[in-house]
Amino acid sequence: MRESQAGIHCQCGQFIRLRDLVQMVLGMVGDTPVFVYVKYECPNCQRKEWRYVTTQDLQACLQGSEEPEAAVARQERRGPIDVDEVIDFYEALEHLTPADWAELVASDSSFETPS
Repeated sequence: MRESQAGIHCQCGQFIRLRDLVQMVLGMVGDTPVFVYVKYECPNCQRKEWRYVTTQDLQACLQGSEEPEAAVARQERRGPIDVDEVIDFYEALEHLTPADWAELVASDSSFETPS
């Protein structure tokens, strides 16, 4: 097993990527995350398990999910986010209902629904 390397690893040694995360619970104090619990499904052994992880391991999982060049190219295509987009997004989140969330998840195949 590769416990010494940064990131989230299954007991079988498989590196867990963002697409393998099923659920995530962040414990926050102010703007600072104090703990992170993640539930993942291992793509190698199909084990589903909750794991307490450090914020550094979570960052490694998130960063390891996409090649850096692809992430930069994707961001360049999108362009910078302007203030109006941030405000619109915040307002949309304020009024999001569980039914809205279910519809959003159903309409986008890139979402993985928690079990």
